[in-house]
Amino acid sequence: MPPAPYGSVPPQGQNTMAVVSLIFGIAGFVVVGIIGSIVALITGNSAKKQIAQTGQPGLGLAKAGVILGWIGVGLTIVGVIALIILVVVLGYSFPST
Repeated sequence: MPPAPYGSVPPQGQNTMAVVSLIFGIAGFVVVGIIGSIVALITGNSAKKQIAQTGQPGLGLAKAGVILGWIGVGLTIVGVIALIILVVVLGYSFPST
């Protein structure tokens, strides 16, 4: 059996930042809220850069984390706007004395 050729060995295992991004993207919906979504965006974009440089697997996880992060930020913005509208409508509903 001939020896293995010389060269670079592709890195093994998922990119850690991609996994963190996905976890915080999911946690943004369940527990952490806007903080988790922002962390998912930051770590997901960092993971995509690392993956482009190193060739590690995990690009799908990083993309999913970024997408979940943006969805979480969007839902937070919609919720804040809805809360403001609710406060304004309720403010006009009750007569002032």
